[in-house]
Amino acid sequence: MMVIVILRHCKLPPEIANLTYLEILDLSRNSISGNIPEEWASMKHLTNLSLTSNRLSGNIPGYLGSFRSLTYLSLEANQFSGTIPFQLGDLVNVTVLILSSNQLEGTFPETLAKLNLTNFRASDNNLSGRIPDFIGNWSNLVRLELYASGLEGPIPPAILSLEKLTDLRITDMSGPEFNLTNTPPE
Repeated sequence: MMVIVILRHCKLPPEIANLTYLEILDLSRNSISGNIPEEWASMKHLTNLSLTSNRLSGNIPGYLGSFRSLTYLSLEANQFSGTIPFQLGDLVNVTVLILSSNQLEGTFPETLAKLNLTNFRASDNNLSGRIPDFIGNWSNLVRLELYASGLEGPIPPAILSLEKLTDLRITDMSGPEFNLTNTPPE
């Protein structure tokens, strides 16, 4: 049985957590405001959460890290601000993490190094610091987007060892030059 929920110009209802066996929740492009209810952290079967292109705001809540079954998380094109919570590094099954087009600040938390991502996007934010070397540890990474992110160069040489990478978008960076002919680390 399929359940269709239409939410327009409202806040995310905490009662969605009552759908205890829900696996996929896509509420993209609904002009939803507010933040993600803490009650949703009890949704143990949720594997796919897309809240793309809404009006969600405030900090990305740290309790998202308790969504241990998530494999896909998109918070793209909202109005989230503050730093990326270190608890996102607890999303041990997530392979796609999309944080682009928000107003996020600060650096990437080191806890993200624990992830095994195939797709990571954090473009169009107000981040600071350098692109972290730990991105080179994401050996299954296929897509990396960091354009207009606010990050500084150089591009870490470890990125050159990502053999599965097919889509790399890093532009609008300041910082020292980087010679792409350097040999990647072994």
